Amino acid sequence: MAPADTSSDSGEPWNRVCRTFTYLHLDASLLALWKYYSLHGLNGLWNAMPRPTPDAWMHIAAFGAIQAALQLLLPGKEHNGPVTPNGNVPVYKVRQGPGDSPETAMRMRNRHAHGE
Repeated sequence: MAPADTSSDSGEPWNRVCRTFTYLHLDASLLALWKYYSLHGLNGLWNAMPRPTPDAWMHIAAFGAIQAALQLLLPGKEHNGPVTPNGNVPVYKVRQGPGDSPETAMRMRNRHAHGE
């Protein structure tokens, strides 16, 4: 049985976007948010959000390139993940350190699951 969703934020991420915008720019007034939305629409809220700078995009791209290189270059045995609702089967690489075995990994998972 899947755990119940206990988050108080429904409609992520727009719930937080609207809340943050309201707190920072409209003195936490829901009436002011409604007036702003009535005048500017959803596009107005979208345009009010900060955009990444070129420097931020460079860091995001560098992080992605490094992660892609690590995924391709580091050794590891390939395993198929579960079939997604769209029918895709993700392929994962399992990397084991010296002395690690599948049995050790299973014991660690069981300890974690039982709070040991």
